[in-house]
Amino acid sequence: MEPPLQMPFGYPTRVLYECKAYEGLTSLSIVRNALGLRLDINEFEIVTKSSLSKRKNNSRSEYAIEQRDRYIYQVGIASIYGFTKPAVEFAANNKIPLLSLQWILDDSHLGMLKQLNQEYIDQLDRNYLNNLFSFLTNSTPNQYYRDNFRYLFDAVYVEWVSNFLCTFEDNLKSLYVGLLESGDMIFLKAKDNNYHAYMSNTVHTSVLKARIHYQINSLGKWELDIIRDNETISLAKFDFFVPDTIMKRWKESNFSRLEATAIKQSYFARIFIYNHSENTNSPVTIVNVDSNWLANLIRTEQRW
Repeated sequence: MEPPLQMPFGYPTRVLYECKAYEGLTSLSIVRNALGLRLDINEFEIVTKSSLSKRKNNSRSEYAIEQRDRYIYQVGIASIYGFTKPAVEFAANNKIPLLSLQWILDDSHLGMLKQLNQEYIDQLDRNYLNNLFSFLTNSTPNQYYRDNFRYLFDAVYVEWVSNFLCTFEDNLKSLYVGLLESGDMIFLKAKDNNYHAYMSNTVHTSVLKARIHYQINSLGKWELDIIRDNETISLAKFDFFVPDTIMKRWKESNFSRLEATAIKQSYFARIFIYNHSENTNSPVTIVNVDSNWLANLIRTEQRW
């Protein structure tokens, strides 16, 4: 994947994800291997005899710049379930992005994955498998697959794969990626269609503010409420799971209200939300925490 925004005056960046389908948590050794792969592809260059011979010619009429694309590569790990504590700590220390379907999908949807095994694959029609393979491995599927993949798969097999893809597609439509200034990534599940409609506009002149809440009966699941500056009417609401590193800090304070407010102030002061692909003029929306609301919250909690 290539990030929608690139830093100027440097090589563009790309992100490679290793995808793991283990039944349990992904271990430290897998994350260590990702670090080694990142070093390999960024630090070493394959030099051929042909390229060396061209460099011997000192009377070149053209600039001595190789016509090729160069990238800075990041390597991450994606898994069905989560990661062990050592794996999370190692990834945080070495800036290796981690992604788990457990952070996006509910347990019932994850349970569908256990139905996928070799016995199930062997009994599927070969043409069906070829179509599925073409769709899943094509980073830019043509319009036919975009519009008709549900019909294509359901017409052949109303089976596990088509059901899973349809459910997953529905989840993706309401899912947005948020990036914190700490480098942590959160997945924002829209609770309605308001935000999607708002971001389809090409021009946004208002400043967006965020108010963040947690629930006593589900401490790891927080709500992000987006409003316009100097207004109180909600534009959209999202649910998201707090990253493990942030939850660890909150847990150490015995989940105190005051510490939760400090976390909101330090980690969620600014959130960068990626807007899918419908708005190429504004691929990222920046949402700042509502400082007035937060200050009032601090005063209130200090009186407790």
